[in-house]
Amino acid sequence: LALINEVLDMNKIESGKVELHEEEFCLAELIDGMLAMTRPQIQAHEHSFRVNIVNVEHEQVIGDSRRLQQVFVNIMSNAIKYTPNGGKISLTVKESATKAHDFGHFQFIFEDNGYGLTTDFQKHLFEPFARANDKKTAGIQGTGLGLAITKSLVDLMGGTVDVLTSTGSGTTMIIRLRPRLA
Repeated sequence: LALINEVLDMNKIESGKVELHEEEFCLAELIDGMLAMTRPQIQAHEHSFRVNIVNVEHEQVIGDSRRLQQVFVNIMSNAIKYTPNGGKISLTVKESATKAHDFGHFQFIFEDNGYGLTTDFQKHLFEPFARANDKKTAGIQGTGLGLAITKSLVDLMGGTVDVLTSTGSGTTMIIRLRPRLA
């Protein structure tokens, strides 16, 4: 079912039929929900997990909370899968000052000390069905759609996704968004 849902999501995104729903929501509750969904995986892999909050003054924002949670769960799932057991994963939520009074400027920084990615694969990271192809990750299950969906949704939200990674030194994914403040 997860595979079918991801294929359907990708199809909607590619055909331009995904609409974002504007609603007021609390960032802390959204992150708590994401943790509730991923905590069993974190525990099964015996990862340590830490959340850091930096200068967050506005927890209430307006946007599509369901799609944003989908983005966060996709990134966390990859961090969990591609970090060897007992690894470290963190999420830093950072709000930066902005001159636009109605909008916030947030960075959501997901870091792990996992396998990392080769320079060659980084070029294909957000392509549908793209999967890293090496001995360390060969047995890890996945569709290769999660990051393609993530990138497309963040683009629809007017944000950006940056990836800092290299083989053997983990991965940092930075989501930058400017949601309306509630």
